[in-house]
Amino acid sequence: MNVFKSFDAFLNSCVTYIDTRVKTGKFIYDIDYYSSRAIRFIRKKSRKVYFFLKRSPGTAIVVDALEYFWNLLMKIPIANIAIKMIGETLRIIVICYSEIFIVFAITFPASILLLTWFQTSIVTFCIALIPTLTINLIALSALFYSIDRRELGDKISIWKSILFVIRHLGSIIFPIIIESAIILEALIIFFLIPLFLSRIFDIYNIAWGGSIFYWFVVSFVASLTAICIFTVSVLTPQTYFSILIDHLPFHKALQSNTAYIKSKLSYYLFFYLILYIACAIFTIQEVLTYLYFGLTVGLYITIILSFLLGFLLRKKLHPIKEPYAYNFDSNEKIHIFFKALVVFGFINFILVSTLLVKEYKPFLSFIQQQQDNYLASQRVKTYVNYTYGYSLEYPQNWSFYQWQSNSVTFYNNYTRTLSGGTWMTITIQPLSESESNFDRLSNASPGVVPDDTGSKNITTKVSNMTIQGYQAVNYLFIKPSIPYTEYESHYLILKQGDIYDISFTSVTNDVASYNSDLFQKIINSFRFTR
Repeated sequence: MNVFKSFDAFLNSCVTYIDTRVKTGKFIYDIDYYSSRAIRFIRKKSRKVYFFLKRSPGTAIVVDALEYFWNLLMKIPIANIAIKMIGETLRIIVICYSEIFIVFAITFPASILLLTWFQTSIVTFCIALIPTLTINLIALSALFYSIDRRELGDKISIWKSILFVIRHLGSIIFPIIIESAIILEALIIFFLIPLFLSRIFDIYNIAWGGSIFYWFVVSFVASLTAICIFTVSVLTPQTYFSILIDHLPFHKALQSNTAYIKSKLSYYLFFYLILYIACAIFTIQEVLTYLYFGLTVGLYITIILSFLLGFLLRKKLHPIKEPYAYNFDSNEKIHIFFKALVVFGFINFILVSTLLVKEYKPFLSFIQQQQDNYLASQRVKTYVNYTYGYSLEYPQNWSFYQWQSNSVTFYNNYTRTLSGGTWMTITIQPLSESESNFDRLSNASPGVVPDDTGSKNITTKVSNMTIQGYQAVNYLFIKPSIPYTEYESHYLILKQGDIYDISFTSVTNDVASYNSDLFQKIINSFRFTR
């Protein structure tokens, strides 16, 4: 009884406090009072703890030991530079957080927009790729230029930095254009050589799949390609920053930075290898989990971190010097070799874009199937619906949302909403509401089912089947809509007067072809619990 009385008194005091303090606004003074008391208490106790630790012999020993190991660590050149770069990164984030946020708000949505076009309109993606990447590069260049000018005492805004970059865009982005062209050409050569060798082996009826010579050549070319891409990715940021910040012409920036990197080669190799290995592991994991979005995020983070690392290494390893008296607007003569690289790179981009447009669906099918296999091999979670008495297994990285008591949706996409990716919905309706549709599909022959309503939707019956001993129908449904078409694969199950509709939906491709293994595994796990 005492417990109930105490609880009742507590509730009455809460009601009284709300009436006398909250409704009148006086609770603000209470907050100020108690927060001041808390601050005084923390300060008082922290002083006591500080003086206690200061006078304690054990504390002195621990501090001396930490200081000794810290000094020992700082004597290691690579560790010294790494710690200083971490501190420099934190300082940049604190000082330039607003500029960083603005640049992120420009570049990341632009990258996601490219991803959306890649999934829904490959032609638009190929056309918009170069302009979108140029916009991202302008914003990123403005950020680094603003950071450098701020360190020199000139608090230039990010918008003025963007105007500066736009005025001198041709000179600033030229190293990036060269890098992109070299990487694209190196990858094309890497794919052409194995293809050419396999054709030669086929002509002479030699099995190239188990040939040591074939795989030796492929491995050798792959190694050269990786070395080429790695070298360019290390050299390009330094050349780019020399043009952007030091105002050096391209040839002079390339020569000077080549010499700097050679003199500090061990540092560059160590830091860039660590960065790319970490980014590769992260990107692979994200691709296997979120596919296109994972690849976009992985590449975005890799590019940003590689340029940030180049900027930090430049500050820590390169000698400080005054900006070169170079006029951006002067017509600097570019060597014919670099012009040829740019021209061939652009031609290769057009050829690759054309090939991608023609082979878009098989390409997506292959990639989607790889993710399917990965998700199907992973551990799964079990969903149980006690109201309607069923359960099923779904991939552990999927999420679900209970719309109504008779409808639940599982989704796997980058936004964790129903606006992209792939999702599965289970809806239960009485047979009286779905009887005509179920009977129509059940009695129809496999193939396109006529629709007398004049709708542009396309319904294609796959087959009649049984699930858990109950009559079922599998059919496909294509729903043209704006901004993208929805592709659905439905399984209708008739059980004791109810229709269980399990639908798999995607906005990027034909789910029946590309996701069949994963969806079939989910259907096979479906169980009625009562």
